[in-house]
Amino acid sequence: MSTSLLFLLSLIGGQSSPGPDFDRIVRAHANLRQASLTVRSSSLFGKSTRVVDYELDYRRPDAMRLRVKTPRQADLEASDREFVLVGPLLRGFDRDTGQYVERKSPTRGSLLERAMIATGAIDDSLQPLLEPSILRPLLQKFEPLSGWTRATVGDVVRLSQGTSGSGVLIERDRRTDRLRRIQLSSHAGTVDWRYTYRPYDAIAMLPVPPDAKRVTAFEERTVLTVQYADANAKRITEKAIKAYDQVRHLSMVAAGGQIDVSGSRFSESRAAYAYAYDGQTLWAIDHRSKTVYQVPATARQVRSHLAKVKIPMEPMLGHWASGFNPVRSVLPQGSVLRFVGTIRDQGVACEILEARSPSLRLSLWVRQRDGLISRMMTDNLDSEGKVFQSSERVFSYRSINEPIPGSSFRVTPPPGYTTRSFPK
Repeated sequence: MSTSLLFLLSLIGGQSSPGPDFDRIVRAHANLRQASLTVRSSSLFGKSTRVVDYELDYRRPDAMRLRVKTPRQADLEASDREFVLVGPLLRGFDRDTGQYVERKSPTRGSLLERAMIATGAIDDSLQPLLEPSILRPLLQKFEPLSGWTRATVGDVVRLSQGTSGSGVLIERDRRTDRLRRIQLSSHAGTVDWRYTYRPYDAIAMLPVPPDAKRVTAFEERTVLTVQYADANAKRITEKAIKAYDQVRHLSMVAAGGQIDVSGSRFSESRAAYAYAYDGQTLWAIDHRSKTVYQVPATARQVRSHLAKVKIPMEPMLGHWASGFNPVRSVLPQGSVLRFVGTIRDQGVACEILEARSPSLRLSLWVRQRDGLISRMMTDNLDSEGKVFQSSERVFSYRSINEPIPGSSFRVTPPPGYTTRSFPK
């Protein structure tokens, strides 16, 4: 149970019991081996509002389809994602970015346990449906509260405690006894879960379009809060963001190092070190100490594992591996973007996009033919607007969206090198 839900419970007072109705809800869901429904989960804490709509189909203990539709929030773009878990495989597809994920799921455990391991998280509002054994403890937390009232309104039995500003509201379907609503309110905020059932839809593995991009994790797309000084700046920015969203395979040289990316796999090779990630295992070679490191990992864990052995990660690849669009990641929030002009770089025509904020001046040379970055120059500014640190990175491309051999994402220990696990 989330800390916000526990916090609200601690603020609502106690004694008397709607136990018989709670028992009916628990029995109904324990007997509901498969179902299809929509769930709206909303919360309000202070000025922060969050609303998420879910479409859920499940068949305990081995299958689930979950569509998650999140409208644009204060700091996040809208998203529409679908996940299907059938047997040992989970597949997810992001309808906005064209990205998909595919992971193995444990074959043992409850449907909820397997879904949480495969997806990383399941919202509190959905957990009691996937695993009814946690529904009774949840409802029992409300039983000691005093002042319960019971009313039948149409096809709903409404159980309420306290006032509309501070209390609990639980609704069950009068005919099926299924849970219809849980609402918790206090002076700190409100959590509201609403359930609407529909005829059961059979669950099949999720198809993905042939041009979908496989990633290790979906990008959380923050709202890009920048200002455009001219129409060209907006056009170039959108072109560059789209270009990196559409890259499936990429082989390039960045600041002198060879980098390969193919779906959820990536590698980087330099004179002093190299590493490769095949979607499940990270290998790293430190030529300075003649050591090879190996560890099972997720893509987002790669950077922290490499830091333990003092191997840096190319920043642009780091953004990519963590599930973030590199262009969105490097543009300073709140900056002003302007088109500066055109230039040829490495024999390719480029448009220069400049971003300025109080602490940073960034120049991106964006290739006209494909929207990829050819050169990036950064000036860090002090409180007086003076440059105290500068950097420049050059990117050249060997191949774009052409398949890359699997050998690029494996490491063979050189003779005489010691193999060990990454430090804890």
